[in-house]
Amino acid sequence: MPLKHKTSAFLNVFLVVVLVIVFGYFAYSLYTAPQQLVERIPVATESVQEMRLEQLPKLDEKYASKTISYYDPDYGYRIRYPVGYSIQLEPAFTIRLRIAAFYPPFSSEIMDLRILRPDELTPQLIRASATSEGVVLTEYEQRGRKLYMTTIENDELAVDGQTIFVREAFYECPSYWIVFTAAISEPLAPDLELADYMISTLECG
Repeated sequence: MPLKHKTSAFLNVFLVVVLVIVFGYFAYSLYTAPQQLVERIPVATESVQEMRLEQLPKLDEKYASKTISYYDPDYGYRIRYPVGYSIQLEPAFTIRLRIAAFYPPFSSEIMDLRILRPDELTPQLIRASATSEGVVLTEYEQRGRKLYMTTIENDELAVDGQTIFVREAFYECPSYWIVFTAAISEPLAPDLELADYMISTLECG
């Protein structure tokens, strides 16, 4: 009997240790999962950066003569936008600038620029926001500053069966962030290239 009692006590201690180890493992996994997920987000490799640098002169040749330079007198940034597009300063809350074109009955393009303070946005938040399925994040250097770009194909925003493509860019300026968002309907999907060109023209003040 005493031996059996000692064996039971030993088993109880052993089980408690095992449970502590298992619980600790799952707690650690839950704690580190978001960071591990962020670390798995695809970012631009050196070859992707080089491909973009090779592409930009072609985009400039194609679109420079068809675009106009816009300068924001308050923030000092610059961006080029297409001739014939409407431009509106502060059309809605949080939106600093809206560049848009409408093609009846339902096709449209809208490019919005927002200005955020450095404490409102960080590279970590950008990477964390790109963990959703179907979102691709790439990171570049543009004029010596960080540029983060995401591409989203959003079926939930479909209008009359048209998928909406979203191109988003986060450009880090010395005292603020520029957030560029282009929402382009399916028939105008080739204009994603135009959005890329507009992003490439972003310049801090």
